[in-house]
Amino acid sequence: MPDIRLIDFFVHYKGTAEQQEAVQLLQSAMPETLKRDKSAWVVKYREKPPAAPPTEGKTSAKGRQLISDFEGCRLDAYICPAGVVTIGVGHTGPDVHMGQHISQAEADSLLAKDLQRFEEAVDRIINVPFNQDEFDATVSFAFNTGEGALAGSTFTRRINAGEDKPTCFKQEFPKWVNGSNGPLPGLVRRRDAEVKLAVNGQYP
Repeated sequence: MPDIRLIDFFVHYKGTAEQQEAVQLLQSAMPETLKRDKSAWVVKYREKPPAAPPTEGKTSAKGRQLISDFEGCRLDAYICPAGVVTIGVGHTGPDVHMGQHISQAEADSLLAKDLQRFEEAVDRIINVPFNQDEFDATVSFAFNTGEGALAGSTFTRRINAGEDKPTCFKQEFPKWVNGSNGPLPGLVRRRDAEVKLAVNGQYP
């Protein structure tokens, strides 16, 4: 005789008299604490659906918009506030030099390559499932602060320890707003936008 699973009963539940009788028998076997508090059954045995994974580990259009809005896009090389030669959408590296000029298509291509690096870093560093908005916000954070900062952050330690994700975003991201002379308004706005994206799915 094949195994009979309780889940099979509910899959085929149609509310017939026999099925209602079976439910009453099941209810009679419930612990008294659950009988006294009708909501306890739901709270104790409800299974929350898992967070939807990011689309193939890629930043969405909304995430790219956030990054581009805060980084800006400049087709001529410049010195960023951190003193680093930069071009396009926050692109840095040995391939960038003062006097350099690129096209918009080249800027878009550099952004795609840079995003891949940070997308892979988030996938490697974060060990819990992220939905698309959480993934995008964390990629933006790493893009701005660096993958080393993400890896060594209290945010990552708490997230990977299984703490409540919205709480981690709201408490940890705002700590990363300081320049050499204190909080920078642009970073304050960026962290706020990243938190709203991660927690509420909101941007802009």
